[in-house]
Amino acid sequence: HYVLNLSEGIEEPGGIKWDLLSFLFTLQLDCCDCLSLTRDKNIWKGCVFCSYISILRPHNSTYHWSLTRGSHQWNLYFISPNWKKLLDIKARYKKSKYFIIHIGA
Repeated sequence: HYVLNLSEGIEEPGGIKWDLLSFLFTLQLDCCDCLSLTRDKNIWKGCVFCSYISILRPHNSTYHWSLTRGSHQWNLYFISPNWKKLLDIKARYKKSKYFIIHIGA
């Protein structure tokens, strides 16, 4: 109930759970710290790129909203999903593909 942030109805999903977001961010940094101990430069670059996307992408997307129309919601999709698009399989496939690529980096 707490993680999903259930509310009165599906139209009012509630706000972002900042403590959950901070936990996921800390987990990501911990993974990057463990992976950066390896000597493989590709893994290190993947960790840095993943952190760059997580930290700077929301600011970039909001700042350059005319160039990346709609991408400012990309990072927030999984922590505050758009419930109207939940049943749209194309939106789910597209978002999950980018999310898996982001985690894989």
